Amino acid sequence: MSSLLQDLSSAIAGPLSQLRSALAEVERLGGAACLAGDPVALRRAASAWREQGAALRQLENELDMQVRQTLSGSWQGQASQAFAGNWRSLSGKLLELAAGYERMAAGLDQSAGRAGALNSLASELVREIEGVAGALHSVQD
Repeated sequence: MSSLLQDLSSAIAGPLSQLRSALAEVERLGGAACLAGDPVALRRAASAWREQGAALRQLENELDMQVRQTLSGSWQGQASQAFAGNWRSLSGKLLELAAGYERMAAGLDQSAGRAGALNSLASELVREIEGVAGALHSVQD
């Protein structure tokens, strides 16, 4: 091997080793296709949060109907008014909580989309790195 080729081989040995280490680390983490997270699992979690938000809204609606029936009856006075005020407060908190569940679901859906895009990009980059590593390896031989 000529001196120039030996110098070139020595020069690429370090970067080639780094590329191989980087590829091994990506594989250790589960591969490029899931490097940024599992979009399916994130969407499944978003669905569960959305379902819980809907269940809270349904519960609030059912309780509100019962409270209205109770308050529209013969119950009058300060106790009735205090109960109505407490219910309005609790009802508002239930609806706020349901909205929080829905915001969490939306955030998880957004994360799923971003994770999918990043995973595609990571897969593309890994293919390019593998190509470069292969080319460097063939030059080194």
